[in-house]
Formats: sequence, C-alpha cells, structure tokens
Amino acid sequence: MSESYMERIRYVSAHKWLIFIVLTALLAGMGITGNWLYCGVLAAPFLLYLFFERPFLFPLGAYVFLLPFDSVLSITGNGAGSTLTKVLGMASAASLLANGLLRRRFTLPRGAALWWMLFILYGAVSILWAKNFEEAVDRMPTALSLLGLYLVAASFRVKKKEYDLLKWAIIAGGVLSALYSIYSYKTGVYDDPRLRASILIGGRYTDPNQFAFSILLPVALCLGTLLKTPSIRKKAFYGASLLIMIYGVVVTGSRGSLLATAVMIAFYLLSIKQKISFGIAAGAIAVIMFSFVPDFFIHRIGQAEATGGAGRLFIWEVGLHAVKKYWLFGVGLSNFYEAYMEFVNYGPAFRVGATAPHNIYLDAVVSLGTPGILLMLAAMGKHYQLLKARFTTPDMEKTALKAAFWGTLAASFFLDTIWRKSFWLLWMMMAMNRNLLPAPFFRRSYPDEE
Repeated sequence: MSESYMERIRYVSAHKWLIFIVLTALLAGMGITGNWLYCGVLAAPFLLYLFFERPFLFPLGAYVFLLPFDSVLSITGNGAGSTLTKVLGMASAASLLANGLLRRRFTLPRGAALWWMLFILYGAVSILWAKNFEEAVDRMPTALSLLGLYLVAASFRVKKKEYDLLKWAIIAGGVLSALYSIYSYKTGVYDDPRLRASILIGGRYTDPNQFAFSILLPVALCLGTLLKTPSIRKKAFYGASLLIMIYGVVVTGSRGSLLATAVMIAFYLLSIKQKISFGIAAGAIAVIMFSFVPDFFIHRIGQAEATGGAGRLFIWEVGLHAVKKYWLFGVGLSNFYEAYMEFVNYGPAFRVGATAPHNIYLDAVVSLGTPGILLMLAAMGKHYQLLKARFTTPDMEKTALKAAFWGTLAASFFLDTIWRKSFWLLWMMMAMNRNLLPAPFFRRSYPDEE
C-alpha cells in the first residue's frame, strides 16, 4: 500500500465524524426540501469514496442514524412512497456486498439466519391461500428487502472499530431524534392537541409508538456504553444522552415502549455486578423523571383499562377467536384484517380501521399459523444464543444487545414491529457482534484493511 494512499486513509479517519455529520445533514435536508439533484451533485464524490472504502460510515452508518426519522424522509415529498432510509438500505446492502466480495470479508451466515429465511419463505408460500391475495403480495417487497440487508450484514466479517462506529451512529440518531421530538413538544408545534410528541417535518408525522420503539435499541446501547466506560466525562456525556432518549420515549406517550425501557433497565440490574449502585441510580433517575412526566401521559396510563389499551384488548379478543380457526396454517401473510372482520362480532367493541393486531405474536399465529409463530420464535431464540459469552469476563456489548432483545420482545407485544427497519436492525447487530474478529486477525489476513 502506497504512502500517499495511507495518508488519505488517515485523513478520512481523522475527519470521519465531520464528514458523517455533514453528509447526513445534507441528505436529510435535501430530502425534506426535495432538492435531490443538488444533493447528488454536491455529495457524489464523497459518497462514492465512502461507499467503496468506508461502508460502515456511509451508507450503512447514515442508514442506522436516520432510522428514527424514517417515516418523514419521503423521497416523493409526501407521506407515501419510498423513503430515504429505504434507498440507503439498498445502498448499504450493495456496498457491503461489494466490499465483502472484493476484500474476501464474507463468511457463511450463522445458523440463526436460516430461521428468518424460513419465516419469510413460509410467508411467501402462504400467499397461495391468503384471503386477500393483493395484500399478501404487497408485503413481499418489504419483507425481502429487510431480509436481504440482514443477510448481507450477517455474513460480513466486522472489525471492532466498524462495529463501534455503527453503534455510535445508532446512539447519535436516537439522541438527535429525541431532542427534536422534545423540542417540538415543548415549543408547541403541534396544531392538533391530540398529537403526542414525535417527529413532525413538512406536514409528515411519525406514529409516536413506532418512533418510541425506534429509540429502544439506542437506549440499550447507550446504557451499556455508559456502564463500560471508565472516563467521568464520557459517563456524563452518555448519561445525559440516555436521559434525553428516555424522556423522548416518555413524551411520546407510548406505554408499551416505556414498559420496554423498564424491562431493559431491569435486565441490566440483574446482569451486572454493581446491582446496588445501579439500582439506586436508576431509582433516583426514575423519581426525577417522574416529576417531568406530561399530564397527558399520566392520563393515558389511568385510562388504559377503560379504553382497553387504546382498543388493543378488543382487537386481541377478536384475534383469539380467529386463532381457533386459522391456528394450523394461518389466513395468509399480512391478512390479519381479513380474519378480524370475519370474527368482529365476537368482540366487545368494533374498532373501525383495526387493520393491525398491535401484537406480532398474535399476528404470526393468525396470519401464518403454527409454523409461522414457531419459525419466528426460533429465529429470535437462535439470535439470542449468538450472544453467549465466549469468555469468562462479562461482555457489556452482548449485555446491551440482550437488553435490547428483551425490550423489543416486550414492545412487540403491544405494537406491530416485525416489518419495521428498527426491528431488523437488532438482529443485524446481533449477527455482526458474533462476527467480530480481533485486529490481529485482520492484520494477518487482510493487511489492506488496517
């Protein structure tokens, strides 16, 4: 490798954060205003370089950074159509594929990946007997694109610094989106008082429950980094970031995501050695946070029983009747609504527009039957097994992903998450964590990578 080439690499490494922030802001800003032509012309040279040389900075880093903003980054300028994150996801798959082939950094995906492949395959087969053929077919492009990016990432040999970069981008995206949401809520930008805090840009509004769910993984990773770092200044930084994201979840009014956050904190409490000090700190933070909880959130918690969890209990009751008929093979991919309408008279109340079950486990049983739920649970369980410690010393990286795992499972009991990019990001991070290789391996086998 030439000296001049090495100097360029060092230059990009030294300024990677500046480049990352500038490019991401440029892409997001241009995407919101619709000036894609100018965006492409200005950013093309940098993007091409990073695409081939630093895929974990761009496009994959930008992709995970912008996931909390997913719904508002519409390419078409309205609420429908493809989003910027979808384009970045496809670019990420292509970039990792190119780098993996050219630099021999591919490995066979872990056996856990097979279960997600079988789950998607069975979903595709269920189209043959789906009650609503068009609805099932329309779901397949999303399912295949999510699976494709996951498989490429799960097959990539990852360096520790690349994994850390990705983790930093996830946390940064969570903090920035939470700050934006809190600022919007405090300054009263919502014309409709019924709108809970979320992301509102250019008239496009992110569902607050889905937005809160997208912050769960950043919260888990940030808490793990906070507990791991010995530096007081870094602890203060990550502590402040953690509080911002947790408060960002609170102001969304998402009861399911707040419960999921509590589950993650409880998992940390059970997993780390400093249980007493961590418990005291968590309790103190909870008391302080409670004093800033908005009145509408307290009202929502108080009304949970009367409203059936915003109608979820009513939908689930109808769904359980559908299970009795469709438990074997299911009604077909993304066809829960068809089963719901068939048994709606069995419910205590009719929910207009109840197209979704707000529970991925019930959805899997009704839509895909027993094979579907078993394949989904097997995929989740196999990924959890990937995080088994290979050494006797505690691994905070694995603890963070385990906490995010339990938080995701808890939130998914009250929310439709399975076709969301944030849901699949967790499985990608688990697979890449397992594929981490030490620096000496790269110096020996891939000298050009160091």
